[in-house]
Amino acid sequence: MTIGIRDTTEARDIRAAGWAAIMAIIPGIVVNFLTGTPLEPYPSWAWTDERIAGYFAGQQSAIAAQIFLTNAGFVLLLWAVAGVKRAVLTDTRPSLYTDLIIPSAAMATVALLAGNGLYWTAGLRGLSPEFTRLACDLLIPFGYIGSLVSVAITLFCAGIAMRRSAVFPKWLAVATPWTAIPLASAQFFLLADTGPAAPISLISLIPYLLLYLWLATTGIVMLRRSVPITPGTDLRADVAAIGKQGG
Repeated sequence: MTIGIRDTTEARDIRAAGWAAIMAIIPGIVVNFLTGTPLEPYPSWAWTDERIAGYFAGQQSAIAAQIFLTNAGFVLLLWAVAGVKRAVLTDTRPSLYTDLIIPSAAMATVALLAGNGLYWTAGLRGLSPEFTRLACDLLIPFGYIGSLVSVAITLFCAGIAMRRSAVFPKWLAVATPWTAIPLASAQFFLLADTGPAAPISLISLIPYLLLYLWLATTGIVMLRRSVPITPGTDLRADVAAIGKQGG
C-alpha cells in the first residue's frame, strides 16, 4: 500500500520521517532505566534538597546520557511530525490544522530543551542544593505543561488533518486526536507530591509512553506507504483508492 507521493524526493523525505518516528522511541524508553529506581526514576517533589543533590552527585554520567537522549528523542519527534504534515498535504490543501502541527511540536521541543538546560546546569555543575532543587521544580512543569500540552496540540491537529486526507488509515486518524487527551491531562499529575502518580514517577510517565506508541505506529505507516505514484495519474483518485484498501 502506498500514498500519493508526487516524486521520489518527497517519498524519501517521508520515509526519513517514518524512521525518525521509530528511532525516537529508543531514547524515550531507555532514559527511564538509566537512573533512580523503577518506581522513582527521577527526583520527586517530596525529596529533601539534600537527597536531590545526592541523586545528581552519585550518577552524573548517567544523567548526562539521559539528558542527551531525551533531547535527541524530541528532536526526532519534530522531524517525524514534519513528515506527517508532508504526507497529509499530498492529497489535501493546507488548513489551520496542518499549519499548527509543526509549530506546536517545536514548542514542545523548545520547552523540553529549556527544562533540560536547567536540569544540566543545576545537577551537573555542583551548585547549591537549594538551586538544584529549584531547577528540578522548574523542569517538571516544563515537561508536563510546556512539552506534553504542546504535543497534545500536535496530535490533535495531526489527527484532524489525517481524517481529511486519504493518506493514513482511518483507525489511526480516529485514534490520534484521542491520544492527545491523556497528554493534555498529564498536567494534573502536578497536583501529586509523592507516590507513583507524582510527576516523573512511574504512573505519570504513561502519557509519554502513549506518545512513543503513537510515534511507532505512525512511523511504520509512513514507511509502508511512502512510495511514489506514477506521474500523470489522478493523484486524488489513487490515494482515495489506496486509503480504502488500508482501512
